[in-house]
Amino acid sequence: MANFFKRRLRRVFHIASNLRTKLHYYINATRFGVLMDIMNIFLSLASVLLYVFTTYYDHPLDSRPSSIQFVQTAQDIQDVFLYFFLTEFLVRLYAAENRWTHLRQALTIIDILTVFPPLLISFSSNIVQIYDESTSKKGITAEINVA
Repeated sequence: MANFFKRRLRRVFHIASNLRTKLHYYINATRFGVLMDIMNIFLSLASVLLYVFTTYYDHPLDSRPSSIQFVQTAQDIQDVFLYFFLTEFLVRLYAAENRWTHLRQALTIIDILTVFPPLLISFSSNIVQIYDESTSKKGITAEINVA
C-alpha cells in the first residue's frame, strides 16, 4: 500500500516538473513568450496613459457624473491590468528554473515594485469598504476629528 502512494506521489511531482519545464520553454523560447512580452509592453503603456488621463478628471471639486464614471471605469480597467501583470509574474516565477535567482533579477524586482503596491492598496481599500459596510449596518459611525 505504501508503494502505491509513493508511485502516485512520484507521478504527481513528475507531472508538475514537466509542466514547469514546458512553461519555461514556451515563455522563453517561443513566439508565445514574445507575444506575452509585447502584450505586457502595450498594457503597460495603456496603463500609464490611463493613469495620466484620470489625473485630469480626478479632482475633488469636479463632481460631474461623467468625470466620476470615467474615473471609476478607469480604475476598473487598471484593476484588470493589475491582475494580468500579477498572473504573468506568478506564471514566470513558477516556470523559473531557479526561483531565488529569478527573484533577484533586476526586471523581476521592477515587476514586484510595480505590481504589489497597487495590489496592496486595492486589497486594503476593499477591506476598509467591507468594514465600513459592516459598521454602517450596525449603526456604528466612525468620525474623524480634524483639529
